[in-house]
Amino acid sequence: MSTLSSLDHVGPPIGAVVFVGIMSLLREPTRQVLNALLVAGAGAVYISGGGFGVWELLLPVIVTPLAYKGLQWTGLRTRPVPVRTASRRP
Repeated sequence: MSTLSSLDHVGPPIGAVVFVGIMSLLREPTRQVLNALLVAGAGAVYISGGGFGVWELLLPVIVTPLAYKGLQWTGLRTRPVPVRTASRRP
């Protein structure tokens, strides 16, 4: 059984704050499309089960920009999903 270090507890929240900070710099619909691509890539890495080792970390870095360009080429990037706002009643 391995022991956890302090970095095991501090690292994930730091990573989350950095990710949110970087994503906050992007505008919609770019952020929405990029998040969709990242979620799909994360799911693919999870499903693979760790069989590719380091390549699983490198592949999303290479494929995400290509997939993003592909979405631009098909025109999907230009169609943002409408955001519903709650209406206020007096």
